[in-house]
Amino acid sequence: MGHAIKTGAGLLLGGCFFRRNGGPGNGPLGTTQSYRLISSCRNPTSIPWYLRTVGAFPTWPHLSKSLCRSVPGFSGRFLGAETSAQRDLLIQMFLETPDDFAQWTVWAIRQWEGCETRSLKIHHIHGENDHLIPVHGVRPDRIIPGGGHLINLTHPREVNEFIGECLKR
Repeated sequence: MGHAIKTGAGLLLGGCFFRRNGGPGNGPLGTTQSYRLISSCRNPTSIPWYLRTVGAFPTWPHLSKSLCRSVPGFSGRFLGAETSAQRDLLIQMFLETPDDFAQWTVWAIRQWEGCETRSLKIHHIHGENDHLIPVHGVRPDRIIPGGGHLINLTHPREVNEFIGECLKR
């Protein structure tokens, strides 16, 4: 897919990845100049032990989805929802995620070696109340007070302002 994207100055590509030797460098889209981490981390030790070990249980997607259906208020808060509409959307997104993809994400997290680097600028914004990747285990440039894991959904203005500031640097 990378060959179909027109690269060059001004390209900003966003997303999430956990590749085996994840990190900066030359890839299918050219040379990476900087990262913007949104509610993410630079190494797997920042991810709580319970999320790293859950992948050992093949039925975890089914069990997690049952928990979301049974205790939506807790599940929504755990994911970072601040309103009932956000809670409903986050739970719906999770429930509609195919089990094999959910299983793969945890497998990928368990295999990930991290992307610690000193040669590439990393701009990192993180929610103060992130339960999936707790803020005490990361080194963000900016912490969003009250923000959970999905701050791009719950605090879009703050996240967009941060990205805009990073692009000006």
